[in-house]
Amino acid sequence: MNLFLRITLIIFLVLFAGICGLLGYLKFALPNVGAAPDITIESTPVRLERGKYLAHSVAACMDCHSTRDWNTFAGPIIPGTLGIGGEVFD
Repeated sequence: MNLFLRITLIIFLVLFAGICGLLGYLKFALPNVGAAPDITIESTPVRLERGKYLAHSVAACMDCHSTRDWNTFAGPIIPGTLGIGGEVFD
């Protein structure tokens, strides 16, 4: 029974040291960047067109965030579902 208690105590101490090390890392090693700044961006037609270009062409966000008709060739986006959600990736 004495050996069982020793092994249990050693396992507990190792887990406790690991948790303390993780919490110390989170507290002291990671930088404190503070709260996010409260910014407002002017919604101009130029910025909206830039965002539309980025979402449709560069990042291709609309490919996954729209419902597609997979019964037809290449699965075109169903009209009226652009950016409303999209496919479930199971």
